[in-house]
Amino acid sequence: MGSRVLSPQSSVLSPDFPYAVVTISEELTWKPALYRKGRWIFEKPRSGIERFKFPAPVGPQQIFSTIHSETATLPLSFPSLREASFKIGFPDEIIRAALSPSIVHRPLSIDGSTKVASSDCEITLALVRGNSGGKRVQRQAYCKVMSSEGHSAGDWDTVWPPAIVSRMIGRGEIQQRGVFAPERIVPLNAFFERLRAIGFSFVRH
Repeated sequence: MGSRVLSPQSSVLSPDFPYAVVTISEELTWKPALYRKGRWIFEKPRSGIERFKFPAPVGPQQIFSTIHSETATLPLSFPSLREASFKIGFPDEIIRAALSPSIVHRPLSIDGSTKVASSDCEITLALVRGNSGGKRVQRQAYCKVMSSEGHSAGDWDTVWPPAIVSRMIGRGEIQQRGVFAPERIVPLNAFFERLRAIGFSFVRH
């Protein structure tokens, strides 16, 4: 699941989209795919609403199910997995703007005006529940990214991970060739170490 907090300057008339508004619109309107007990099911858009407390500075957010590619490979990579889903949270102004046809289809105009630097935070959180030694257990881990150097948090966590993996392939640190789920071939310790070096933070509970 993921959520995002915006700066106080963001508004309904000028939303600070974390990435392509058309993509956000699809995430809000397409049926989310959930993996349950060995099969995929599709639910209504923005179903499964709940209030979830993210770490600071995001804090409590309303999240809902959305279609996201991450869940597609998890049952293959972890055969014992029984359920997988992805939920996302956006500020209300982002949701309203992304669902507005006038904004989604409006041509982008660049007039040379100064762009206001983004001030935001994005948190991607994994929540895992299962059984271990006959006991019910829960584990949580999250990655926090802050905007910096004029780039939004969404810019950073969209661009850096594939860039690092591309360099790993080029340097021979990843030998496999073809199409693979990242969790199956990326050397995680080295991957996380390089993300930390550029400002990503990781916490496990």
